[in-house]
Amino acid sequence: MRILGIDPGSIHLGWGVIDYVGKKPVYVASGCFLPGRDEDEFNERLLSIHREVKERIDKFQPDLVAVEDSFYGENVKTAIKLGQVRGVIMLAAYEKNCKVIEIPTRKIKQSVTGKGGASKHQVAYMVGQILKLQINCPEDETDALACAISASRI
Repeated sequence: MRILGIDPGSIHLGWGVIDYVGKKPVYVASGCFLPGRDEDEFNERLLSIHREVKERIDKFQPDLVAVEDSFYGENVKTAIKLGQVRGVIMLAAYEKNCKVIEIPTRKIKQSVTGKGGASKHQVAYMVGQILKLQINCPEDETDALACAISASRI
């Protein structure tokens, strides 16, 4: 099974692809897409994210797309924008006939580290250990890889 994990963001969007060989996750690829920061161009960023996700799906042919379901309770504007980003990601996946699941952040952390309240550093460390990575990935990538890992464990 191949899983594309996505850590949604309108400024930084992390993605990671893993294969499952039996029950063992194997690293395939990961990266970070930077749609931009210009507030006036948010709709163009959404279109750019949509295209980027479809390109990743075309390139890696995942069986499943796992999207982190983040929660931002303090800033309503941020929560709305993140919801729009997640919607665009899911639309792109559905257009490519991919199964999509949303995974809450706490479940991802629990699955990867054993603690739902783990820090980003702890998640990154465990992702490196699980996938035997020799590279140091940015947080957005390790979060996306953690999402992909946890998708098979739920």
